[in-house]
Amino acid sequence: MEDVTVSGLETFSTSKTSFLLPKLKDDGSNWVLYQTQLTDYINGQPGFRKHLTGRAKPPKDLTDVEKKDADKVDTYEDSMDEYLQKQSAIRNLIHSTLLEKVRIRLMNPDHSVKDMWAELCSLYENQNVIVLAFLLSQLH
Repeated sequence: MEDVTVSGLETFSTSKTSFLLPKLKDDGSNWVLYQTQLTDYINGQPGFRKHLTGRAKPPKDLTDVEKKDADKVDTYEDSMDEYLQKQSAIRNLIHSTLLEKVRIRLMNPDHSVKDMWAELCSLYENQNVIVLAFLLSQLH
């Protein structure tokens, strides 16, 4: 199934189902919905939650002695590939739901998914009171 964008929603497919995730609005007015749906989706993917919370760590570097053992090197590389693939999948998922200016602000090759998510949260979480006040003023 091909992923498509439909009026501010992003479609993501797994082998069994599709999910519509909201794009984060420029003013952050949909932050609560966005954050809830995105974290629910990520937490529903096998092994992703640990990456978002920062509990997933890359494998420890091999010692010089271990580097001479082909089996240990293969095991290390497989573990590193798995770690990096999950980091990339989550990072790409988050980036695909953000405006370009926010993606650029969050781009840092040294940041883990947890660091990127924490920075995104810091940009929008404190806005909720301001956005709520604005939305309430629009109702009157």
